[in-house]
Amino acid sequence: MNSLAILGVLPVLIYLGMLVFGVYAVLAILKTAKERNEYLKDIRDELRKKKLI
Repeated sequence: MNSLAILGVLPVLIYLGMLVFGVYAVLAILKTAKERNEYLKDIRDELRKKKLI
């Protein structure tokens, strides 16, 4: 009977795992985008110093 209780909780655990993974993926993408924007700002500033833009 205990094994049936575990099977009842399994879909909830799978759902929570997917939710946590989704949040992690979004945060990782946002962090990567922010780092890319910082690199692009640095490049822009260097080009402005050299008067290329």
